Amino acid sequence: NVAADSIDSKLRSAAILLDLGSNAESREMLPPADAVPPGLIPHANLLNGYLLLSEGKPSAAQTVFSSLLVDPYGQSIRRYNLAAIGMADSIADQGDTAAAMDSLFAFIQSRTETSRLAPMFRRINAWMPEKFLTADHPALLKLAGWLPKTIPTASGFINVDAGTAAAAWPTATAPLTDLETFATYTCAVALRRVNTPSARQESELLMQRLRLLAPSHFLIPKSLLTLAGWKLEDGLGDEALALLDSLRRNAKSPRIEGEAAFSNALQAYRNGDAELAGSLFGEAAEFLEGDDREAAAFNAALALSD
Repeated sequence: NVAADSIDSKLRSAAILLDLGSNAESREMLPPADAVPPGLIPHANLLNGYLLLSEGKPSAAQTVFSSLLVDPYGQSIRRYNLAAIGMADSIADQGDTAAAMDSLFAFIQSRTETSRLAPMFRRINAWMPEKFLTADHPALLKLAGWLPKTIPTASGFINVDAGTAAAAWPTATAPLTDLETFATYTCAVALRRVNTPSARQESELLMQRLRLLAPSHFLIPKSLLTLAGWKLEDGLGDEALALLDSLRRNAKSPRIEGEAAFSNALQAYRNGDAELAGSLFGEAAEFLEGDDREAAAFNAALALSD
């Protein structure tokens, strides 16, 4: 069908323009609703929802995404996930990040094996409160429900004595599922925001166990960088440097290597070693891009001029 092929081509072009941030051009490319064949309506509606978001109309976008989630017929798994993400974004854009998180929690729970966890947990992490007053916040409880069975849960999340060998090492070596890995990382970050010594201890314990139970997962470099940042915040510079050195030696991502070198350089500068700091800032500049690269290069010059 020539007409259907033409509409499909326009939808694909609109999607590319939307990805490139050319929202006005994407809107112009999007065919009128009455011209879209039935089989292409879900795709057209998905694009329209994201365009409405980009145009500052989250309420209208939410209506579109809601209709897509109610009826998955004719949608690929990827586009159905994008509708769920768009739904959460439209709720958050209206100022209700708690409800936005709840929508993602519910979607993941109902479709554990087919959810696009990376972008969903990235949003959950960003939308969590900066400070939790207690460790029984609904978001924390939901995350705890997805922790791996090798991390026993109890009324206080993790039923271990942090001073024992059993606390530091997992009781099994079965690889974690993606959901368990993302939940463990995000729960650790959330617990760090509970301002009690026990919550911070549990937070670090979770992050350490993640390295042992999912050593090859792509979240591990990020977890090491996060843990090193916590060590720096707590004044444990030597431990932070050890983590960052390990990360710099083993990271496969240039971005991660650059961030690790940059953090390492900051600590070296604080420790009064301007020469090492300058070298590490220069190393960071080789891996980073854009403004980050310029900042690293500037800091390198500044450190070496001391």
